[in-house]
Amino acid sequence: IKQVSCWSDVKNVVDESRIVVGNDCAYLHMAIWKGVPTVMLLGPTLSAINGVWKYGLGENIESNISCCCNDLWKGKCIHSLRCMNAIPAKDVVNAIRKFL
Repeated sequence: IKQVSCWSDVKNVVDESRIVVGNDCAYLHMAIWKGVPTVMLLGPTLSAINGVWKYGLGENIESNISCCCNDLWKGKCIHSLRCMNAIPAKDVVNAIRKFL
């Protein structure tokens, strides 16, 4: 994992990656755009809208807990990230193995 300070650094990290794993964020969307395999972890956001779908190589892993936070787009969670924490680690590992 490299320290990044600007968008060109993010682009370089993504370009050098074999796979990118994370939540619905700029890194993941850049990886999708660049054709890097991506595993997107979805808690409060929906895969039909934000996930890896027809534009990318990868997989969505959705929480089995339906969650909605009023300040989601401000980076605030009133539920202690319970939807993200409910995603089983084994599901993430199995998804990663498909693309390595």
